[in-house]
Amino acid sequence: MAAGDQVAVEVFQSCRACPASRAGEYRRCARHGLADVYGFLSVDREPDLWGGLCAAAAAKEAGAGFVMVTGLGARDADRLVLASEFDADLAVDVSADDPVAELTKATMAGERDDVPPVHGVP
Repeated sequence: MAAGDQVAVEVFQSCRACPASRAGEYRRCARHGLADVYGFLSVDREPDLWGGLCAAAAAKEAGAGFVMVTGLGARDADRLVLASEFDADLAVDVSADDPVAELTKATMAGERDDVPPVHGVP
C-alpha cells in the first residue's frame, strides 16, 4: 500500500479457522457469518465498538489523511455523532445527504492535496 491509496475495511468478523474464513469468504464464516457484522452489533456485545468507528480510529492511527464514516438514518445516528471522537473527518447520514457530494465538498473546500479524487467525480 502507498500514500494516497484508497482502502476499505471488511465489516464481517472471521474466526480465521473455518474453510470459508481461510478462503476470505468472511460472510460465510462458520462461527460468525452474517450474524456478526460490524455496524449491526449492539455496543453491549463484544467487541464493544461499531466497526466503522474502529476503522476510522485505525485508519487515522495508520496515517490516513481523511476519513469519512457513513450511516443510515436513525439506526446509525448515535454512531455518526460519535464519529468525530474516533478521528473521523466527516460523518454522513446517507438517508439525508449524498455521500459523494459531501465528501467532494469536504475535501475540496479545504483545497486538500492529501486526499485522492473520488472516483467518477472530476
